Amino acid sequence: MPSGDCGRVEAALKERFGGDVIMEHKKGGHDQPTMLRNPNALGPFEFMVEFISLPKGYEIDPTLLFALGFPIIYGMMLGDAGYGLVSFIIALLVSRKFKGTMLEPIGKVWALVALPTVIFGFIYNEYFGFKLSHIIGEHACGMIPTLFGFSLCEGMPRMENITLLLLATLFVGMAHLAIGFVLGALNKYREGETWHAAAKIAWIGVEFAGVALVATIMFRALPDWVVAPSALVALAAVAVIIKVEGVLGLIEIPGLASNIFSYARILAVGIASVVVAELINELLLPSPDKGVVAVIILIPVYIGLHLFNVVLGMFESLVQGARLNYVEFFSKFYEGGGSRFNPFRYAKHFTK
Repeated sequence: MPSGDCGRVEAALKERFGGDVIMEHKKGGHDQPTMLRNPNALGPFEFMVEFISLPKGYEIDPTLLFALGFPIIYGMMLGDAGYGLVSFIIALLVSRKFKGTMLEPIGKVWALVALPTVIFGFIYNEYFGFKLSHIIGEHACGMIPTLFGFSLCEGMPRMENITLLLLATLFVGMAHLAIGFVLGALNKYREGETWHAAAKIAWIGVEFAGVALVATIMFRALPDWVVAPSALVALAAVAVIIKVEGVLGLIEIPGLASNIFSYARILAVGIASVVVAELINELLLPSPDKGVVAVIILIPVYIGLHLFNVVLGMFESLVQGARLNYVEFFSKFYEGGGSRFNPFRYAKHFTK
């Protein structure tokens, strides 16, 4: 039974049988089964975690962090307010059409991540590949108040801010990986492996100190005084890693750099979707100057291509967003391979 239920069960048994009840409490070991307890709203994300592997009984359940991190990454990729609304409708249709199959929880995930997609669409100023000023006009845009200096009509268009957004995605990746290392340290500490927990924290030092050194020495993006403290942090972190994992542990440093740069796919996938949407608008937008016949022909083609781009963006963002979580993030703390908890029970089939 779950350890939290022991007291209630013991009290119920003693009430029924008195002193004839003896209960012995044993702490679970590495082979203890796993029972996930998450709110119903997190059910689709729990499914995606279990789709890879069930966490071991002593591991931290990553469902909540997955439910927080994945929608942000997904929204940054798709990032079009119009596409977000359409994807929400498609997701509801998928979850209802394929009820009881694997596509039902995936459809629910798509529906839940539509909100951050719309929010990032406001930030990027993208609405079916148009800017807001193209839809409501410059005059109406001037009437929309700014919020903390941010204007919806200006936003941060991805095609015009590639360098800035690339840096932002890399910093998101660094933060995401750092959280993974912290979770890995907590898992190792709970197992009683204090030095391995320290090594996980040391990798955070390698991550941030290494980026600071590269940014300062190679790109002069930071002041020179950053070099000395960053080098000290890097050396101390490397010393801990060598003590715990040996010299071969340093082979993982290029892999860590690769993990960070892997988050650049957030921008790459988004830019591809933007380019396709803008090309559809530029070449196939139905307008009166093209003639009535041309407009009648273009309308279904125009709508169909945008729908195709939405569905393509949904699948690509799902696959790439899940990859960043499963491969880059989970690899820092998650082992998996747990066995599902099955309570001791007796099922009555026939009753007289």
